[in-house]
Amino acid sequence: MTNTTNIDCSTVGPFDVLCGRDKESYNNIGNRRFRIMININLPKYMKCKTRPDRSKMILRLTNELREPCGKFRFLKRTKKTDENGTDCSTLVVFDRHQSREKIAHALRDAAAQQKSMKKKRAIQRSMELKLMSQTNHVLTDIACEKDKLRKALECSMDLKNMSSTNHTVSDMAREKLSLIHISEPTRPRL
Repeated sequence: MTNTTNIDCSTVGPFDVLCGRDKESYNNIGNRRFRIMININLPKYMKCKTRPDRSKMILRLTNELREPCGKFRFLKRTKKTDENGTDCSTLVVFDRHQSREKIAHALRDAAAQQKSMKKKRAIQRSMELKLMSQTNHVLTDIACEKDKLRKALECSMDLKNMSSTNHTVSDMAREKLSLIHISEPTRPRL
């Protein structure tokens, strides 16, 4: 059985971390400081390759945060009924083991969130590169078609000039026109 210390809710300090998922816990100054400490130590946690390495890192961090200079305490609200039958809530201070579990959980969550964000960024970058490549292909196709149309226009102008001077169309002009093939523009696949 673990020793627990009960404290009054009015004695919450600036390094006290309130356990819970409510707005008050999230906005508490101690919880904010704790999230900053987790983010500062996350790269160390991510570098650990084995489970024992991660456990050692978590234990060191727990000792740093809980020592007298660290001053972090983890608190959990409990509702009790006093002798008059009225509800009152107190805070229970977590022991070293419970604190270590909270720190380990916070590091695991932060690591999973960071991995998820990296994966999303990689997928987004891949899609952007694919779209840029397809755009380049379309622009290249448009440039080729534009060049073909320019050549066809030149040939038609040559033919028009020949016919306006009452000359017959030369075999060379016909051959030039037959070499120009205008294809349908390709559309990118998304």
